[in-house]
Amino acid sequence: MNEQEKEIFRLSYLSESKKAKIFTQIIKDLISNTPKAKPKENPQMTIIMGFPGSGKSSYAAKHAKDAIRIGKDDMLAYHPNLFKLNELAPVKLNSKNLDAYDAAQITNADGEKESLVENFAEEAFWVALDFCQNQGYNVVVDGLPSEEMLDIAEEAKEQGYNIDFVVPVMPKRLLEVNIASRYEQGQEEFNKALVGLREKNSQAVPHPYTKMRLSPEDIREAGKVVRMVEKEGYNLKVINALSGKKLNGQNDAALSWLNELKRPLNESEQEYAQNKLQSLRKQQEKRSASRYDRYVVAAMERE
Repeated sequence: MNEQEKEIFRLSYLSESKKAKIFTQIIKDLISNTPKAKPKENPQMTIIMGFPGSGKSSYAAKHAKDAIRIGKDDMLAYHPNLFKLNELAPVKLNSKNLDAYDAAQITNADGEKESLVENFAEEAFWVALDFCQNQGYNVVVDGLPSEEMLDIAEEAKEQGYNIDFVVPVMPKRLLEVNIASRYEQGQEEFNKALVGLREKNSQAVPHPYTKMRLSPEDIREAGKVVRMVEKEGYNLKVINALSGKKLNGQNDAALSWLNELKRPLNESEQEYAQNKLQSLRKQQEKRSASRYDRYVVAAMERE
């Protein structure tokens, strides 16, 4: 392990006492940021699951004003050293290189690699969710389509929660454009912090998008989860987050989800995507983006 790797590991590691203080602050922030949230006798849990860029956060902001939103991605920004980690191991668009989020890894008991930063976010997520459930707050859980979401629903149901599932989806091309846009915004914030135009903190770090291009396996697994949710009989709505249109009125949910993900863009969506990509290219030129980042956006423009 060289000196830089040692520094990355040192910055990524947090003591139990340090984490406990951060988790307490997270809970305080969740409650203060949702002033309409109050403990309920018959609380509601809405599980919003979808791929990055699908509109999960936008949906939650519009439809869950009295519920506390909890997502693992939100917890990453609470890691106190994430900005310094990004200086040492920068996040890049769709890169396979280790970055600020996973540069420091340990080997678990099963011989698998685990990221210290991701482990912190995972632990923070469960602490926050357990607290909110035990208090009876309405909760919105935000995450990727996974069987873990079903486990969360099952436990909440046993605690007296009413459960809804919402699955935002849009064509893959729009997902990719939205991801690239959010990444570019993160780079802009990071560069502002470097020159003193904003505070150097974890909120000024681009989000990791190492799986920007969805693999067939990602799609199969997500479709399987949607099918399982429907089979279990949960109230389930598949929507296009841009239009708000419910897609699973006639067809089954998994088929509706897959058809929307794979369909070609209509004329207005093509125009939206091209305008976004042109704007992205200008942003990249302005910040002298890496050749790799430029290539990703240029490839989307050609397709």
